Amino acid sequence: MTMSESLCLDTQSHKYSGRVNTDIDLESDPVEVAGQSLDFLINCINGKWKFPLAYFLITRLRRKQKAAHLLICLQKCKVGVKIISITYDGPAANFSMFEHLRCDLMQADGRRTYFKFDYDKIYCFIDPCHAVKLIRNLW
Repeated sequence: MTMSESLCLDTQSHKYSGRVNTDIDLESDPVEVAGQSLDFLINCINGKWKFPLAYFLITRLRRKQKAAHLLICLQKCKVGVKIISITYDGPAANFSMFEHLRCDLMQADGRRTYFKFDYDKIYCFIDPCHAVKLIRNLW
């Protein structure tokens, strides 16, 4: 998600907020001002609740970094929540992230649309509503 780049000073703690904060050390620059956020939301399929799981202030991420953030969020969900699928929008960075996790979404026969996490299969889907919106905007 794109956001405006700005730094805010917390006068009580005398610290700035708005810099890149990924909570993991994967070649990120903590001095750089964040212009995007990587957001994770968990959505119940047999109930009526949604829960924001995590957000990371970023500028840009490689597939290895994005996959590490996803695995951190999946690890945090191991408290009784069963994750069965991941829905995402269609940028190429997401496809390469899932390739890094050994999920081959670009195969013609679609044999491997999942990756394994702690003996569970987690299936991956492109968000159909977002794909239709992109097609509409292209026209």
